[in-house]
Amino acid sequence: SKKISTGTAALYCRLSRDDNMDSESNSIQNQKRILEQYAIDHRFPNIQFYVDDGYSGASFNRPDFQRMMADCRRGLIDQILVKSISRFARNTVDCLNYIRALRELGIAVIFEKENINTLEADSEILITMPGAFAQAESESISANVRWGKRQAMREGKTIIQYNRLYAYEKGENGKPKIIQEQAEVVRS
Repeated sequence: SKKISTGTAALYCRLSRDDNMDSESNSIQNQKRILEQYAIDHRFPNIQFYVDDGYSGASFNRPDFQRMMADCRRGLIDQILVKSISRFARNTVDCLNYIRALRELGIAVIFEKENINTLEADSEILITMPGAFAQAESESISANVRWGKRQAMREGKTIIQYNRLYAYEKGENGKPKIIQEQAEVVRS
């Protein structure tokens, strides 16, 4: 049985907590603007936004991504538009698995930045290379953060969350300072 077209394009946007420190180019508003213009230029009659703000691309455990996939399985979506491969996923193997599952449903994923349509024959190799780079970048950032924390511990530096620490505050020298009134409560 041939898939019946709904004329609906899913516009998927994702921004992780780490991306928030990035430039405006990956902002949710910028992603929406780019994808909406793409949908207008390519005359998609219906669009539906799916947005995961504050979710890593290393995992697919994202609420709107899962809602979008469920809508795809229900036949409510014809194609998915994403700004770039790194907004869709940073794990190459999982990315390809989802793309293959969507292809079986007759649903194309279109990556605007890379100009890739996953229903085209050479799309997997085109996705594998940038996808591998995105995954390596994600792993490198994680390794750098872990190294920085270990280095700080070696140097005797710790990050103390004073707002969660009772009876202490940050002293002028940067070291913990006892708050006498609260310390009395602790002592008794």
